[in-house]
Amino acid sequence: MDTNDTTIIKVDLDKPKSLSIIVRESIQPTGIVQQYNDILKPAKDCRKKITLLIRDLLENYGFGGNSISSRVKKRQSFITKVISKKYTSIDDITDIVGIRIILYYADDVDKVAKVIEREFKIDTKNSIDKRAIINPDTFGYLSLHYVAQLDDVRSEMVEYQLFKNIKFEIQIRSILQHAWAEIEHSTKYKSELQVPPHITRDFCRLAGLLEVADSEFIRSRNAMSEYKASLIHMTDNTTINHQTLWTFIHYNEYINYLDNKVADNIPQPLQEITNLDISKYITSLDELRIKTTKDLIRLLKSNENIIFKYINKQVMLTLQFYPCTTEAFNSFKRGVSISALIDIQKDSNLKILLTRDII
Repeated sequence: MDTNDTTIIKVDLDKPKSLSIIVRESIQPTGIVQQYNDILKPAKDCRKKITLLIRDLLENYGFGGNSISSRVKKRQSFITKVISKKYTSIDDITDIVGIRIILYYADDVDKVAKVIEREFKIDTKNSIDKRAIINPDTFGYLSLHYVAQLDDVRSEMVEYQLFKNIKFEIQIRSILQHAWAEIEHSTKYKSELQVPPHITRDFCRLAGLLEVADSEFIRSRNAMSEYKASLIHMTDNTTINHQTLWTFIHYNEYINYLDNKVADNIPQPLQEITNLDISKYITSLDELRIKTTKDLIRLLKSNENIIFKYINKQVMLTLQFYPCTTEAFNSFKRGVSISALIDIQKDSNLKILLTRDII
């Protein structure tokens, strides 16, 4: 068979949710199939470019860390859709390039949607919000589908000019909405059997539970954000734990003053403190019977001069042994004054030596 031969799939119209292969015929690619062949290479390049662009945009808008996947519709899937929908032109098919954005929280869908609307030209006629069209007493597939293309400004840029006329579908959904859609699609639409009503109802009930879970995750996230915000304004007598110490190091004015003073004397910014560092600090502070932020501030202030002597000695030694690299200063992290205080409080001889300028 010639490499350009294409398999045609005929559709059993009595089973609209399933496609049955009745006849396989080999034909030369003509018409819409030839259009697909012509656009395939630019579509693949477009997929890569647009995926990277969306990833960068979401990073810049503060939505980094979410999942972005993409694909170009395979030939067999393309032909199946052409036959089932009776398409005559490739312009009728708007999802040859498909991009899916999966977010942790359902309420981020609308926020990301605003980014997509701002950065791309949206084909509103062919776009659809599945969340809006579902009946309020029904549970099922929830996702936002945009048909988009590059806007006028970006399409004139050299790196995007080849893709200025290519439309692509962007799906936006939460991770739980995605999980339900994938499982339902795998179970219902890949099955050759008609799904019984009671199983369909089971899927709907599960969809309802996932909607509840989506809402609960949002509620928990918001509650945690409110808790963190309250810690920024915590009193001097706040008990030290993992969360309060992390917030104290990042937001307390006096700690920031100490950190900035240290940062002025080293060739790179202070590194971010890790959860392991916080845990070690808490263990050491507990051993030293430092239980509240009031106790910690009192000791930091009373030992401030000694703390800076100790840190400056560490800086000088680092510069002496590693004069040509900044990586040696990776051990200098936010809250470095607390680390220094712990060392000094644990070693009485060290404190005496620092006080007498012996070291």
